[in-house]
Amino acid sequence: IILDQMTPGVADLRSHLRITGSHLDGELQGKLLAAFRASEHYIGKMIALSDVVENVPFATTVTLGCSPVVSVSSVKVDGEATDAYSVSDGVLVFDSTVSGSTVEISYRAGMETPDYDIVAAVLMHAASLVNNPVDHVEALPKASQNLLRPYRTYGD
Repeated sequence: IILDQMTPGVADLRSHLRITGSHLDGELQGKLLAAFRASEHYIGKMIALSDVVENVPFATTVTLGCSPVVSVSSVKVDGEATDAYSVSDGVLVFDSTVSGSTVEISYRAGMETPDYDIVAAVLMHAASLVNNPVDHVEALPKASQNLLRPYRTYGD
C-alpha cells in the first residue's frame, strides 16, 4: 500500500473518531490498513493504491492478478524490457512478435479516488477495530458490508 496516497488516510480516521491529537496515529494507521485489506478481500478488488510485481510463465495473454489496474510501469520477457504489448481491463496482450518463457510485470493497482460509500465503509470498519477490536476481527461490520456489497465481485 502506498501510505502517502491512501484515501482515506489517518487524518480522516482521526476526524471520524473525533480524536484531536496525533498521539494514536501509529495505532490508527494499523487499524486503517487492516480495514483496507478486509474491505479489499470482501469486494475482490484493490482499494488502496499498491505497487505490484508479478512473475508468471509467458503466455500471449496475461490476466493481471490485482484489479483495477491503474498503470503498467514495466514488462520484461525473459529479463528483457519490452513495450510490445497492450493492456485493457486488467489483461495484458503481447504482440505476435513477442515470445519467451517468463514475464515480469510491474504495475500499480487500486482505486485512485474510491467512491464515498467505499471510503465510509473503510472508515467505519477501522473505527470499529479501534473501539472494539475483539468483536470485529472475523467479519466486517454489517454497515460496511452493506456499503461495499455493490462493488463485490465473485470468483469465476
